[in-house]
Amino acid sequence: MVKPRLYNSDDKSSQNAALWTLKTVLSQALKLLHPYMPFLTEEIYCSLQPEEESIMISTWPSYRDEWDFSKEEKDIETIKEAVRGIRNVRTQMNVAPSRKAKVYVVSENEGILASFEEGKLFFASLAYASEVALQRDKQGIEEDAVSVVIPGATLYIPFAELVDIAKEICRLEKEEERLQGELARVNGMLNNEKFISKAPEAKIAQEKEKLGKYTQMMEQVLGSPEEGKKIIHVAGTNGKGSVCAYLCSLLQKGGYCVGMFTSPHLVEMRERFRIGKTLVTEERFLWGFCYVMERLEKMRALAGKPEYHPTFFELLFLMGMAIFREEKTEYILLETGLGGRKDATNAVQTPILTAITSISLDHMDYLGYTVEEIASEKAGILKPGVPVVFCDKRNGASAV
Repeated sequence: MVKPRLYNSDDKSSQNAALWTLKTVLSQALKLLHPYMPFLTEEIYCSLQPEEESIMISTWPSYRDEWDFSKEEKDIETIKEAVRGIRNVRTQMNVAPSRKAKVYVVSENEGILASFEEGKLFFASLAYASEVALQRDKQGIEEDAVSVVIPGATLYIPFAELVDIAKEICRLEKEEERLQGELARVNGMLNNEKFISKAPEAKIAQEKEKLGKYTQMMEQVLGSPEEGKKIIHVAGTNGKGSVCAYLCSLLQKGGYCVGMFTSPHLVEMRERFRIGKTLVTEERFLWGFCYVMERLEKMRALAGKPEYHPTFFELLFLMGMAIFREEKTEYILLETGLGGRKDATNAVQTPILTAITSISLDHMDYLGYTVEEIASEKAGILKPGVPVVFCDKRNGASAV
């Protein structure tokens, strides 16, 4: 905290104050250490205090009223807490110290604002801030700004100033490729009959408990993103995406704001997240990723499982629900990824409507080898008391 003042050649008064503080603190500390380190402390002391002949005949340190800096200590603690919060956020988002960003300090407490005004120079240096703005409300601050809360104040950093969006999307695409490979490996293992026949019961039970895990993960990571939303859940072998598109058009014509989560994507991942018929912006996509990852870190800490990471599809589903909540959608259209009963989207417990399109033989290694078995998996999205629209073309599927 002294360094920014020490090297501030434009403000000689502040520079001299920093030098005096360093010299005074060190000289007093040397006096206390002298009985234990006589020769070393003597040499350093004489270099610091040429006007005094020896540390041995100097005055022993004593308390002085003018050195009571209790208010300043409190102010410094406030600033230190703000610096810690900002550095933690930057670390979680993998932002390099060299990347400077503007910091807004928002507080209705005049004392806190005065503390940051007085310590603005070293706060900016320690918080890697390009500029520090002090204000009493959020006026002029971007909605997607990253926030850090400390007692009596909230700090905001514009999201676009923290992240190189193009580079981050490139990194995410590589992460997608890695996760898809990992997901294929895990699915292959869990659907291998030889493995299942030899695997411990605990391992098999873990798969059966996936639905509970999805639900718990949504509650812990995102709170309850389905609360206040009207959700339509769509499963089936063919036509899921078309049904979602038709529903989206109808709802938009009715004047509603609609979020649509579909899969897979053809060119880029943003195709999976749409507000109406429009892809979410790159900024919103990246916001969703950072939002979920930040809360996953907290969940890992609470659960004591630092190694845990959701699958690729789970991560995208959580991002979608967070994005749709942030975009203030009224309706959310969810297309299942694979099957229904064990699908991540089935963590949603209160849809207003479920729909199942035509059912045929597909993904048999995962869903079953008959229409009835596959229909049973798809029917897993049905909820008591929730209406269902079903394409009744196969007797076997209809019976299920």
